[in-house]
Amino acid sequence: MELYFVRHGQSTNNHLFDSTGSNLGRNDDPELTEIGSRQLIHLEKFFMQEKRALDEGGIQKIEVWSSPMVRAIRTAKAVADGLHASIQLNAELHEVGGIYLDDETSGTRQGRTGKTRDEFSSLFPGLDLPDWVRPEGWWNRPYETWEQGIERGRRAAEEVIARCEEEKTAIIVVSHNAFFQCFLRGLVKGDWPRDCWFLMQNTAISRFSLPQAGRVDVRYLNWTAHLPASLLTI
Repeated sequence: MELYFVRHGQSTNNHLFDSTGSNLGRNDDPELTEIGSRQLIHLEKFFMQEKRALDEGGIQKIEVWSSPMVRAIRTAKAVADGLHASIQLNAELHEVGGIYLDDETSGTRQGRTGKTRDEFSSLFPGLDLPDWVRPEGWWNRPYETWEQGIERGRRAAEEVIARCEEEKTAIIVVSHNAFFQCFLRGLVKGDWPRDCWFLMQNTAISRFSLPQAGRVDVRYLNWTAHLPASLLTI
């Protein structure tokens, strides 16, 4: 089985922090910037070419799994369009912390609702919405801790590993930078200090092969050659 992990395009929160060094004024579920939208054009072209290579390599089934956050779904649509595939929302793939905002008075991080079914339907017509996307929003929980994110990353990786014997399948996971750190720990069954960080730039791609149970071949990490230098963002 072939596995790709793709980070979303540049979001307004990414741009905010890159410009100011602060999260003050962040959005709980941000959209892509104009640069982020331009990055997706190149990402879609990459996966159009990659589909031909996968077809020639004997891959018969391609699945695109997406975080339920807006910036990830926008990115997943570009990936899915390039691969002529559909998008499957996966509740385990959201960014570490979930949907939250910082209280301006206390500084505490407070969970928000997340997009409702109606909001998803308006933003992404035709997107298949699972039952856990509720009318009142899909999050509605407190801020998720780093430790909880690590455990969720391990669960998401185990879901992929359970499919490793499907030799003719490729799974493309579209998610987030911090969550990649959690997912990678689960994928390679390892652990390391939080300050050891595997950089994932916007729309960067990491690729793995899972030829058999218990084995993971790391083919590349943070691959951005599909982007011109003017569109490289963190």
